[in-house]
Amino acid sequence: IPNAFFQVVEPMLKLLLTTMDNSALQSGTQLITLLLRRGQAKMIKGKVGNVPVISAILRVLDRLLSDQVPERGTCYVGSLCQLMIFKMGNVIGDNNAKKLIYKVIQRLCHTTFHALAEDLVCVLARLVHSQGPARFLKVMANTQLGSKGPSALIPTLQVWMNKYPEFLSGFQKKVALTALGKLVMSGEECMYTLRVPVERMEQKSGRRATRSNTSKKVVNVTLATRICELLCAEFQEEMVQAVERQY
Repeated sequence: IPNAFFQVVEPMLKLLLTTMDNSALQSGTQLITLLLRRGQAKMIKGKVGNVPVISAILRVLDRLLSDQVPERGTCYVGSLCQLMIFKMGNVIGDNNAKKLIYKVIQRLCHTTFHALAEDLVCVLARLVHSQGPARFLKVMANTQLGSKGPSALIPTLQVWMNKYPEFLSGFQKKVALTALGKLVMSGEECMYTLRVPVERMEQKSGRRATRSNTSKKVVNVTLATRICELLCAEFQEEMVQAVERQY
């Protein structure tokens, strides 16, 4: 990347710390992510005034993961979080990485904007792939939502599984689904004891299901059951083709 590109880092980070404009927030986040990915060494050495660039980026992420800015403006924050946690972990330190993960969990559990949820889910999916399902489940179980809130495990996985079918990126769908597969294959007890609510269609009467004789019903199923349902739905066509090839 030409050196001239790095001259925009300082004004862009200052803008991201103040602006409420969705377009500026999105474009600025994407630019900082690109520069950090392609010019990591220069970004580590750079400064914003007397503050290291990496410290300034952490301040930006703290703002973008809060409720201070519009959700639409933060829909690309997950990619920047992934770089900071998984590529810059040795630079920012374990403590800052843990704080960043905690903020991602908090934001995911409270967001209503689908694109942001998709981006943040992939941060947690990367945690499953990098740390293993057992450690991930332990971290989620020990993370509390708010000062007196519940464990983050069920709310986080519930948002993850509810939002997954609507993911737009094929790559992010693959990352998220394979992570869920690893969770259920881990055999951890919580997969078979903890339950999540799922909406089902229930037929009232008659042999054929019609709009008039069906209704929605919420049932509680185990985490393992729900994950298996998502896996089967995703690979239904491939499963049918595999069976057909046998006959």
